[in-house]
Amino acid sequence: MASVVFSVQKVGHWSWRLTPSSVAPGTPIYWYYDGAFQELSDRPFRQIDLAPGESMRVEGFTSGSDVPSAAYPGRLTVGWDVSAGATAFHVDRWTGAAWEAGQLQQAAGRSHLRWTSPVLSDETEHRYRIVPVGVNEGAGREIVVYLIRRPDAVAATFSYAGGELEAVF
Repeated sequence: MASVVFSVQKVGHWSWRLTPSSVAPGTPIYWYYDGAFQELSDRPFRQIDLAPGESMRVEGFTSGSDVPSAAYPGRLTVGWDVSAGATAFHVDRWTGAAWEAGQLQQAAGRSHLRWTSPVLSDETEHRYRIVPVGVNEGAGREIVVYLIRRPDAVAATFSYAGGELEAVF
């Protein structure tokens, strides 16, 4: 695989400059962010902005036939129906010792709400709870996920005989 090595330099409060260091200047690079193709470019550097706590996997390749391994999104999106009497909901995050109050979602005039987490650490358990405000306060619904962004492929053998498909894992 013709992957590119980058030198990384902090250039601002949230800004980082990635400069290809393993290829000649002007070499076209296929840029991928978190496994998703961004562009083909021969620019001498790439600048990205990351808020505190965020992370991003940046990969570069010199050949269009080389692609990163598949990755699932590093965020959790949760949707829920608004319960009668609730004026808002907040999404709390478990810190390992206590619940940390999170973003407030206003419920006025809405029957359904949706919230998306910041980028989450890979191969880690994450706990959140959705807590109504105005009714049943403190009685939150807990969500626990174990995030694996790059799972191992499942080994399977498939055969078709006598009108039946057989899968062996």
